[in-house]
Amino acid sequence: MVSTAIYTRIDDSAPAAFSERVIGILRNDLGFDRVVISDDLGVAKAAAEVPAAERGVRFVRAGGDLAISVDTEVAAAMATGLVAAAETDPELRRQIRRSAERVVALKQHLRAGGC
Repeated sequence: MVSTAIYTRIDDSAPAAFSERVIGILRNDLGFDRVVISDDLGVAKAAAEVPAAERGVRFVRAGGDLAISVDTEVAAAMATGLVAAAETDPELRRQIRRSAERVVALKQHLRAGGC
């Protein structure tokens, strides 16, 4: 899970959930190739200045897979924003497809009794 904290020594321009540098450390430096989940993007103070429809898009573009929100209206706006952005951005569509594949692989692993 990636927090919405800002780690100024890594990336002082964005919360970790929206930071390609932070998630890049997980993916590239540490070789983590599994599901990256956001901390709450619905009511988190650090995400408040980002329009709800852009929060999921920024998270996925940064390298995340599964954006969560405790606020269902924000969750719906994030889903709508992702669909709209993916319609015009082939790279984002590829990222969403890779994310979906990782999430499905995790679900299959858990169903098979994995931890």
